[in-house]
Amino acid sequence: MTHYIYKGEELTHIGFIDLCKRNGIQGGPKWSTYDRLVDMAEKGNERAVNIMKDLEVKKTPNPERPITFLSPRNRYRVTVYFPKPIKGIGSCIGFGSMTLDNIEQIVRRDYMYNQPVVRVFVLENMKKYPEFEWRKAAAFDVTPA
Repeated sequence: MTHYIYKGEELTHIGFIDLCKRNGIQGGPKWSTYDRLVDMAEKGNERAVNIMKDLEVKKTPNPERPITFLSPRNRYRVTVYFPKPIKGIGSCIGFGSMTLDNIEQIVRRDYMYNQPVVRVFVLENMKKYPEFEWRKAAAFDVTPA
Protein backbone atom coordinates (compact mmCIF):
# COMPACT_ATOMS: atom_id res chain seq x y z
CA MET A 1 0.00 0.00 0.00
CA THR A 2 1.27 3.46 -0.85
CA HIS A 3 0.90 6.27 1.68
CA TYR A 4 1.11 9.84 0.42
CA ILE A 5 2.01 12.45 3.03
CA TYR A 6 1.70 16.01 1.74
CA LYS A 7 2.69 18.91 3.98
CA GLY A 8 2.53 16.58 6.99
CA GLU A 9 -1.00 15.34 6.24
CA GLU A 10 -1.70 11.83 4.96
CA LEU A 11 -3.75 11.73 1.77
CA THR A 12 -5.84 8.88 0.44
CA HIS A 13 -4.84 7.64 -3.00
CA ILE A 14 -7.78 9.52 -4.49
CA GLY A 15 -6.75 12.64 -2.53
CA PHE A 16 -3.27 12.39 -4.06
CA ILE A 17 -4.70 12.03 -7.57
CA ASP A 18 -6.99 15.01 -6.93
CA LEU A 19 -4.04 17.13 -5.72
CA CYS A 20 -2.14 16.31 -8.89
CA LYS A 21 -5.14 16.97 -11.17
CA ARG A 22 -5.73 20.36 -9.55
CA ASN A 23 -2.15 21.19 -10.54
CA GLY A 24 -2.46 19.98 -14.13
CA ILE A 25 -0.71 16.64 -13.58
CA GLN A 26 -2.55 13.53 -14.76
CA GLY A 27 -1.62 9.93 -15.27
CA GLY A 28 -3.09 7.84 -18.04
CA PRO A 29 -2.77 4.51 -19.82
CA LYS A 30 1.03 4.80 -20.05
CA TRP A 31 1.81 6.67 -16.81
CA SER A 32 0.59 6.38 -13.23
CA THR A 33 -0.17 9.74 -11.65
CA TYR A 34 2.91 9.44 -9.41
CA ASP A 35 5.17 8.52 -12.34
CA ARG A 36 3.82 11.48 -14.31
CA LEU A 37 4.44 13.77 -11.33
CA VAL A 38 8.06 12.60 -11.06
CA ASP A 39 8.60 12.95 -14.82
CA MET A 40 7.19 16.48 -14.89
CA ALA A 41 9.27 17.49 -11.85
CA GLU A 42 12.42 16.12 -13.52
CA LYS A 43 11.59 18.22 -16.60
CA GLY A 44 11.34 21.34 -14.41
CA ASN A 45 7.56 21.83 -14.20
CA GLU A 46 7.20 24.33 -11.34
CA ARG A 47 3.94 22.91 -9.96
CA ALA A 48 5.30 19.36 -9.99
CA VAL A 49 8.54 20.48 -8.32
CA ASN A 50 6.56 22.26 -5.57
CA ILE A 51 4.44 19.17 -4.90
CA MET A 52 7.51 16.93 -4.80
CA LYS A 53 9.18 19.23 -2.23
CA ASP A 54 6.31 18.68 0.23
CA LEU A 55 5.49 15.07 -0.66
CA GLU A 56 6.65 11.97 1.21
CA VAL A 57 5.78 8.56 -0.23
CA LYS A 58 5.83 5.41 1.89
CA LYS A 59 5.16 1.96 0.47
CA THR A 60 4.06 -0.79 2.83
CA PRO A 61 2.52 -4.18 2.07
CA ASN A 62 -1.19 -4.40 2.87
CA PRO A 63 -2.70 -7.91 2.75
CA GLU A 64 -6.23 -6.46 3.01
CA ARG A 65 -6.00 -4.67 -0.35
CA PRO A 66 -3.85 -6.38 -2.98
CA ILE A 67 -2.20 -4.29 -5.67
CA THR A 68 -4.67 -4.66 -8.54
CA PHE A 69 -8.45 -4.64 -8.72
CA LEU A 70 -8.85 -6.88 -11.76
CA SER A 71 -6.21 -9.47 -10.91
CA PRO A 72 -7.53 -13.03 -10.75
CA ARG A 73 -5.04 -13.52 -7.91
CA ASN A 74 -7.52 -11.64 -5.72
CA ARG A 75 -10.24 -13.90 -4.38
CA TYR A 76 -12.81 -11.08 -4.33
CA ARG A 77 -13.46 -8.03 -6.46
CA VAL A 78 -15.35 -5.22 -4.73
CA THR A 79 -17.15 -2.35 -6.47
CA VAL A 80 -18.51 0.59 -4.46
CA TYR A 81 -21.30 2.58 -6.14
CA PHE A 82 -22.09 6.16 -5.04
CA PRO A 83 -25.60 7.66 -5.10
CA LYS A 84 -24.14 10.81 -6.73
CA PRO A 85 -20.99 10.92 -8.89
CA ILE A 86 -17.94 12.30 -7.09
CA LYS A 87 -15.73 14.83 -8.88
CA GLY A 88 -12.47 13.19 -9.91
CA ILE A 89 -13.76 9.66 -9.20
CA GLY A 90 -17.09 9.12 -10.95
CA SER A 91 -20.02 7.01 -9.84
CA CYS A 92 -18.07 3.95 -8.64
CA ILE A 93 -14.66 2.76 -7.46
CA GLY A 94 -13.24 -0.73 -6.89
CA PHE A 95 -10.61 -2.73 -5.07
CA GLY A 96 -9.51 -6.34 -4.67
CA SER A 97 -9.50 -8.42 -1.51
CA MET A 98 -8.44 -11.88 -0.46
CA THR A 99 -11.18 -12.20 2.19
CA LEU A 100 -14.77 -11.11 2.83
CA ASP A 101 -14.11 -10.57 6.54
CA ASN A 102 -13.45 -6.85 6.60
CA ILE A 103 -14.81 -5.44 3.32
CA GLU A 104 -17.49 -3.41 5.08
CA GLN A 105 -14.90 -1.84 7.41
CA ILE A 106 -12.58 -1.03 4.46
CA VAL A 107 -15.45 0.61 2.58
CA ARG A 108 -16.52 2.58 5.66
CA ARG A 109 -12.92 3.70 6.35
CA ASP A 110 -11.69 4.49 2.82
CA TYR A 111 -14.58 4.79 0.36
CA MET A 112 -17.54 6.71 1.86
CA TYR A 113 -16.51 10.21 0.60
CA ASN A 114 -19.18 11.92 2.77
CA GLN A 115 -21.96 9.94 1.10
CA PRO A 116 -25.03 9.02 3.21
CA VAL A 117 -24.95 5.46 1.87
CA VAL A 118 -23.01 3.48 -0.74
CA ARG A 119 -23.94 0.24 -2.50
CA VAL A 120 -21.33 -2.52 -2.49
CA PHE A 121 -21.15 -5.45 -4.92
CA VAL A 122 -18.68 -8.29 -4.35
CA LEU A 123 -17.63 -10.79 -7.00
CA GLU A 124 -15.78 -14.00 -6.13
CA ASN A 125 -13.27 -15.79 -8.37
CA MET A 126 -14.56 -19.36 -8.48
CA LYS A 127 -11.39 -20.76 -10.09
CA LYS A 128 -7.73 -20.91 -9.09
CA TYR A 129 -5.22 -18.47 -10.53
CA PRO A 130 -4.29 -18.11 -13.41
CA GLU A 131 -7.87 -19.02 -14.47
CA PHE A 132 -10.81 -16.94 -13.36
CA GLU A 133 -14.59 -17.01 -13.35
CA TRP A 134 -16.23 -14.12 -11.48
CA ARG A 135 -19.59 -14.71 -9.76
CA LYS A 136 -21.68 -12.52 -7.48
CA ALA A 137 -20.81 -13.25 -3.84
CA ALA A 138 -22.56 -10.42 -1.99
CA ALA A 139 -24.37 -7.10 -2.32
CA PHE A 140 -25.10 -4.74 0.54
CA ASP A 141 -25.38 -1.09 1.56
CA VAL A 142 -22.88 0.63 3.85
CA THR A 143 -23.63 3.73 5.90
CA PRO A 144 -21.16 5.85 7.88
CA ALA A 145 -20.40 4.56 11.38
